Amino acid sequence: MRFFAFLEYTAVIVGVIGMIASKFFYLPKGFDLGLFLVGAGFALAGLESLFTQRMSFRFASHAGEGYAGAPALIWAGMALLIGAAFIASAYLMEEGLWRTTVNGLMRRPAPLLAAGGLIAAGAGALLMVNPRQHGIWWTLFVRVPKTLLGLLLIAAVSPPSASACGNGSSRRRSTVFRRRRGSSSTCGRSSGSGEA
Repeated sequence: MRFFAFLEYTAVIVGVIGMIASKFFYLPKGFDLGLFLVGAGFALAGLESLFTQRMSFRFASHAGEGYAGAPALIWAGMALLIGAAFIASAYLMEEGLWRTTVNGLMRRPAPLLAAGGLIAAGAGALLMVNPRQHGIWWTLFVRVPKTLLGLLLIAAVSPPSASACGNGSSRRRSTVFRRRRGSSSTCGRSSGSGEA
């Protein structure tokens, strides 16, 4: 087993055990420490994939050859984002700012949605990677569904087009346009009242 993989798995497993044990043995700081260890394990995995351009959390050095390069860099970004989220959560719980931060994100969920969109897009891209060639049955029952799921994940987080924005809001602005024919629309297109 590789040394970095041993550190990554140890940090995540010990962190999960610490979070569970803190509930049974009443360890107030145990949950925060366990959450931090899980985040540290993912952050270490992301840094390993970033610098080596190979997948982390692999037991053998020759494993995951098909995911070397760009897929490993995508996984590195995902792992760093997940690790940062766990570490930030542990810090907020330790400082007593967890509920305040959650309430703020519920009012303005843009950062949360952006992070979730990046992780979903990265997962979709990884699902579309075909590391090695297989038979026809593997292609039909594994590769094709996996590719379709990856496309759905990427399409789910893609921004709407400008035309969809204009068509979706035209009904709500119809009354306003009757009163103000010279006003510009919210999608960046202006209506000229003097044109025939």
